[in-house]
Amino acid sequence: MMNQMTEQSVIGSMDGMWIPIFFWVLTAAVAFLLFKWMRDASREDETPPAKVTHENAREILEKRFARGEIDQATYERLLRELNDEAS
Repeated sequence: MMNQMTEQSVIGSMDGMWIPIFFWVLTAAVAFLLFKWMRDASREDETPPAKVTHENAREILEKRFARGEIDQATYERLLRELNDEAS
């Protein structure tokens, strides 16, 4: 009978031990998630530089003509205008 009572009191005293452990685990998880959220939020401000393309007006005009966006007459007219502006 004495052995049984001692075992119950040991188990009963362990019930209260889980509360502080749970509190600290929960506190650490919240701190980690807060840190991660703040780090990710600061990285959103750092947008990667846009891909720089060095196309001049003539290359753009040629591509538009090749895709069929403009007809030959328009292409030749715009090309002449570009050449006039360049000189």
